[in-house]
Amino acid sequence: IRIGRHATQVRQPLQDGRLRNRVKRLQYVLANRLPIQGNRHQDIGVVYNNMGVAHYFSGENQKAKDAFESALKIILTKGPHHPDVATIRCSLAFVLDAESKYDEASELYEQALKVKLRTFGETHPDVADCQEGMALVKEAKGERDEAIGLLEKALANRKKRYGENHTDVGACYAGLALVYLNKDNFEKAG
Repeated sequence: IRIGRHATQVRQPLQDGRLRNRVKRLQYVLANRLPIQGNRHQDIGVVYNNMGVAHYFSGENQKAKDAFESALKIILTKGPHHPDVATIRCSLAFVLDAESKYDEASELYEQALKVKLRTFGETHPDVADCQEGMALVKEAKGERDEAIGLLEKALANRKKRYGENHTDVGACYAGLALVYLNKDNFEKAG
């Protein structure tokens, strides 16, 4: 149910121009499973989550938001502190961030980060994903020192796990450069 895993699966069709087919397939699965399984079954929650990922990467934020909210209602039956709930909250926060709803996004990132830290520990990639997302929200709100701290934690986590040349490490460096540029600290940005 992790957005990272599904995001990887969705990126390929996006690059190939087949994202609409992916969404249609998910809608087909939903239309056929919903009458049989009902709107409380965990599989339906997973389908909604996957639809949210597909819509997010196609730039359809409202559809992504609706899908993630539907997924969250179902997956919450696992309990508010379940890692799948945290993942969907993090995914929904990405959408809210894109819509400049920073306070709502920040609250969801904080909820997700608490669960992921407790469940996986500080060195898990899901923790770094939350930290990076929170950092970008804080940067957008002008809370740049906090953003730097979160990005540095995410960077250390990712470098330790993936090494220096991984794309997620590069994303942290890019985030740090953005924050330092906005602080007019060109030396650290470069």
